[in-house]
Amino acid sequence: MARVKNITRTIKITQVTALMLNVETAEPFNATFNLEGTYKNDEAILKALKKEYEHDVCKVVHIVATEVITKKLSMPIQRFVELTTMDNGIANNCSETTDDICADK
Repeated sequence: MARVKNITRTIKITQVTALMLNVETAEPFNATFNLEGTYKNDEAILKALKKEYEHDVCKVVHIVATEVITKKLSMPIQRFVELTTMDNGIANNCSETTDDICADK
C-alpha cells in the first residue's frame, strides 16, 4: 500500500483562563478561551479577549492563567485540495509568473 502524502502545519494557540463578571447577577466566574497565536503580555491578551468575547452582560476582568500550546496538524494532500479555494493572486503556472515579473522591464 502506498504511503499517503500529508500537508502539515505547526500552530501555536494561547489558552487563557480569565476571570469574568456577569454584570446582571454580579457573579464572578472563570472561563477558558483559545486565542490564535502568541501574545507578548497579559495586557495584549486582555485586549484581544475584550474585543472578541466581552459583551453587555459578561465582562472580562482579569487574566488568571495562560499557556501556549503548540499543535502539529496534518491532513492528506487530496483532502486539502478538496477543501481549499484557489487564491487568485497566485499564478497557476510558470509562464504566468514569468510574464508578471518581466512585464515592467
